[in-house]
Amino acid sequence: MALAMGIVGALGLLALDPSPVAADNPLVSSSPAADSIVEASPGSIALTFTAPIGAQNTVVGACNGETVPLGAPTIGPDGLTLNVPVVQPLPSGDCSVSWTVSNPDSTVGGSGSISFTVAGPVDTTPADTTPTTTPGTPGTPGSGTTPTTLPGLGSGTDPEPSTDDPSVEGPLGLSRLVLTLGLAALFGALVLIVLAWPEGVEYILTVRFLRSAWVIAIVGAYLTTAGLAAEAAGRSFAAGLSPALWSELTDTIPGIAALARVALVAACIWVVARPERVVDPVTRAAALGLPAAAVATLGFSSDEGRMVVLGYAAGVGHALAMAVWFGGLALLARVVLAGPGEEDLVHAVTGFSRIANLAIGATVVTGGVQLWRLDGGSLLSTGHGRVILLKSLVVAVMVFVGVAARQWAMAHVAGHDHLPAASAARLRRAVSIEAAFGVVVLTLTAWALSFTPGNVDADSGPQNVQAPIALTNAQYDMTVALTQQVGPNALVVTVSRADAPLDDFVIELLPPEASAGVGISQPIALRQPGTAALGLADGLPLNVPGVWTVVARVGGVAIDSANVNVDPPPAP
Repeated sequence: MALAMGIVGALGLLALDPSPVAADNPLVSSSPAADSIVEASPGSIALTFTAPIGAQNTVVGACNGETVPLGAPTIGPDGLTLNVPVVQPLPSGDCSVSWTVSNPDSTVGGSGSISFTVAGPVDTTPADTTPTTTPGTPGTPGSGTTPTTLPGLGSGTDPEPSTDDPSVEGPLGLSRLVLTLGLAALFGALVLIVLAWPEGVEYILTVRFLRSAWVIAIVGAYLTTAGLAAEAAGRSFAAGLSPALWSELTDTIPGIAALARVALVAACIWVVARPERVVDPVTRAAALGLPAAAVATLGFSSDEGRMVVLGYAAGVGHALAMAVWFGGLALLARVVLAGPGEEDLVHAVTGFSRIANLAIGATVVTGGVQLWRLDGGSLLSTGHGRVILLKSLVVAVMVFVGVAARQWAMAHVAGHDHLPAASAARLRRAVSIEAAFGVVVLTLTAWALSFTPGNVDADSGPQNVQAPIALTNAQYDMTVALTQQVGPNALVVTVSRADAPLDDFVIELLPPEASAGVGISQPIALRQPGTAALGLADGLPLNVPGVWTVVARVGGVAIDSANVNVDPPPAP
């Protein structure tokens, strides 16, 4: 046995030439690639050849002059790829793989070898998903960026969701609702106090209301930021609770807004601890400016749709107007109308009646701008549009109830020197009903954020793709869609079924044979069924026209492959 192992080891040493040996069936690509440096031992080795291979194949591995055990080679679904399991992690150092393959008729198909370097010991943490480029070598990794992971948007779901990467949509939607309710209650109440009820800061009920609203807002801000960070990193919601993961948010405007919001809401404790600061001329601007800035960050929650800058402006106006209306309602229902009182309560009721009409008008106008930007005429054809349509109906009923209540208040309360108990009770019921409709509206708003608006499909980069192609085998069903034109290509990968882990998931693009094309290997950050998308601005660079081969690999094993035609760039 020792002699046999020595002979095999000697054969491995002879295979240290890093260039593939000329053969009847030459190598097209490999994983690891020839002359590459890998951070840790691969779990398997994949060799892709030009022509179909037969069943009689031999693969030998060696590292640092010593033979390493490899599993039995198997032929991939494409008939061109030989997959070899790595039985034991490869040690650090110079490694080589030599092979002899057969033709389908069992004759010798050729032989060759490649070498690569293992930089460190086997690593159980996820590998760096940033691809690298080796120009001029088809099948080697190309340039590109890690796709943005959008959990839960695939056509399939896990029967038992993975605890490592569960969808964060549910917790994130609830966190957004809590955030909006608390922040709107805090800011709207302060606006009503400044404009119509300065005496309110002297009431203990007012102080308790403001502090409760602040606690709800800071909890909602923290949880929303955690959910956004988890979504950006493709991690669980629990993982996002650690601020160490929040650095993922610094690459986008909505992410930066979420981070700023946490700081601004936390700073609002300055005015909540001493509400009289909001009516003091010296501190009023800062006391009202902090919660106003925190509310304004809600307008930067999305960078989708057309005319994004207009969307930010409309979003800020919508958030501020909504908060003035809802926060004033909440303060009336919980504090002002808690019982009969003096003339200052009358001023609070009539003052809100004047403020509310302007706030609702601004809310409706800015909401209409967002509706045009995001959905256009797609109200009935998309989930987002249908939720917004339902929200509009609820708003219409809410406005009717609110206008009727305020007309009654102006007719029966305005001009009096006190607020009778009967009037307070009647108004409180009406205001509470309007506020309940407001909670429903804010719930629908949070729900709508989990859907893709109709105009985003038409205008955004990841949707600028041709019809998807299907890649499937016994364990996985997926589709891949590309722009299919020379230049940057948007990429949309949808996994609808995964009966095995999606470890080391890669989409390879192999250029046309005998071309100067550069092959690309794009890691996909999905760990369960769902959709991953890469925008056109950061797209995959397909540099030559012709028939490209798309290969899906999981754990180094080819799942399936298909051909796509990449068109030349349009004439100027």
